Amino acid sequence: MERLRLYQIPWSHYCDKVRWALDLKEIPYELINYNLLGETKGLERAPKTLRKLMSILEDPNNKDDNRFQYDSTPILLYLDTQYPRSSICLFPSSSSCEQRQQVINTCLQLDSELGLYAR
Repeated sequence: MERLRLYQIPWSHYCDKVRWALDLKEIPYELINYNLLGETKGLERAPKTLRKLMSILEDPNNKDDNRFQYDSTPILLYLDTQYPRSSICLFPSSSSCEQRQQVINTCLQLDSELGLYAR
């Protein structure tokens, strides 16, 4: 398995969330600091339509068109889907779909409302 690449702003709590999830699931990755003033090495491989919301995760193991994921909660959902063999699930199992969706909705709400104030 190739290491994933996490494009980050080091002081971002959204990026912290993704780093903690990767560490918890014991998925190997490398960090690439996002250059706010110019080109960030590696992102030239990203689709031109990719929104530059931090965090951005590049998964070289995904041979589909979905090699790049962005935004912290969608990245965590991606990790749970793509790497289910890990002993750690980041969200409730699919056996409780309603509870799972409530947790996801709460995370998205915290990202878009509370997270802005934490900056």
